[in-house]
Amino acid sequence: MRTLAKVAIGIGAALILVIAAVVVAVLTVDPNTLIAPVQAQVKAATGRDLAVRGGARVALSLRPRVMLTDVALSNPPWAAAKDLVKVQRLELAFLLLPLLSRRFEVEEIALIGPEVNLETAASGEKSWEFRPAASAATSGPGEGAATAVGIGDIEIANGTVTYRDGATGAVTRATIEKLALRGRIMSSNVAIDLRGAIGDVPVALAGTLGSFDSLVNRRWPFPIDVKGEVAGQ
Repeated sequence: MRTLAKVAIGIGAALILVIAAVVVAVLTVDPNTLIAPVQAQVKAATGRDLAVRGGARVALSLRPRVMLTDVALSNPPWAAAKDLVKVQRLELAFLLLPLLSRRFEVEEIALIGPEVNLETAASGEKSWEFRPAASAATSGPGEGAATAVGIGDIEIANGTVTYRDGATGAVTRATIEKLALRGRIMSSNVAIDLRGAIGDVPVALAGTLGSFDSLVNRRWPFPIDVKGEVAGQ
């Protein structure tokens, strides 16, 4: 019994040290210092401007979260809407242990109040097609900062998606009450749960999809196993 007690005390002490080290690691990272390098990387990769108007802050818990408010990714100059994507609040939850070595592994991404504006021009241009800015800076003071090496769950609440057809002028609007994607998003099959509407037609879907990695790399067939209701049917 004494041996078990000593082991338990040793494990408890080790856990306390780990938690303390994680707290120190998180407290020594100001998330606002990472915004400029990320903006530069986004500009270089897409040619678009990323704005974080409300700044960033860290919420300490068993799952440390970085919260960014009033985040926006710009649309091309010809688009009617200023922003391609605008999010009221973006939350990133990280795994604890990787923070000790300044590696950010994203366990969960939550988007609250996102607005997505998709548009086509009469000439055929699409607002979601990016043109990398070769002249944009790709390094800066935060060049050595940690980067995310994995993505877990994604949750979206109270979102809207608007599509404007530049040739016809038609506008289609969808609302997302809830969208949850669960699993290792990039590398494994993903469980999906969607509640929302397209126009005035309610939509509810649930099931599984293949990985984003398979979709991006066009590894066919892409598995889809989804059931649900459209307009109650």
